[in-house]
Amino acid sequence: MMSTPWTKDHPFYEALTRSEQGFTTYTWPTSMNPQVSAERLEREKKTIGEYDFNREYNAVFLDNEFAYFSTDLVLSCTEDYELNNDPTPSQRYPGDYRIGVDFGKYQDHSAIAILEKNSEKNIRLVYMKQFPLTTEYTTVIDYVRQLHEAYHFLGGYVDQTGVGEGPYEQIKKFATRIKGVTLTAQSKEDILGKLKLAMERKKITIPRSNKILLTQITSQQCKLLPSGNLQFTHPTGAHDDLLWAHALAARSALEPTPYIGGEVVRRNW
Repeated sequence: MMSTPWTKDHPFYEALTRSEQGFTTYTWPTSMNPQVSAERLEREKKTIGEYDFNREYNAVFLDNEFAYFSTDLVLSCTEDYELNNDPTPSQRYPGDYRIGVDFGKYQDHSAIAILEKNSEKNIRLVYMKQFPLTTEYTTVIDYVRQLHEAYHFLGGYVDQTGVGEGPYEQIKKFATRIKGVTLTAQSKEDILGKLKLAMERKKITIPRSNKILLTQITSQQCKLLPSGNLQFTHPTGAHDDLLWAHALAARSALEPTPYIGGEVVRRNW
């Protein structure tokens, strides 16, 4: 068997670590390859971050002791399916959809996640997009507008912290059910805590093929502050924008479905 390390709940990890299975094991970090220069490896480390670099290039199994979401938990919420593509101008999706938007520009990416709420116990990621760095906020807002025309969101949250206040003001003009949230230590703990509990109760489903999102979730770290709150961080050089977009959408999906006139709001187009 040959593989790059990923998770510890796999026959490959058992073959590597359990001598009683009778395998002879070898570990080759990329630095042993004479065709790969030290300068190239250093560039890769700066590009993808030290956490991912250790797994992809140093062949190290990572389950950080400070990780908030365990690999086993995250993988237990995955299934084999594909996300939706960008909708065409006339395309409409019936159902109960919630959106999460995390704004960034220079150091962090702007990101969008859409969840479909089929029931209280079936919340499924159906769309996700991460924008290149330096993307204008107006471009992201236009994307949200187009997505709203296709999905007609029954709820959602936008990160209005700092630079997000202006874009949120524009979004709520055409998507009145989308709310803004300021991310503080306390609100982050509440949002990620509810997401984690929903994952433990198997309410959340994400595609197994979305390695970027899976990595961002399992890389999220936390430590206890003197105040009693948890401080959430990601490894140096890495990002967590998709995680937060997903978590914001999940916050909305975990709330009760809106009622108007005593009836559950459903969009059937």
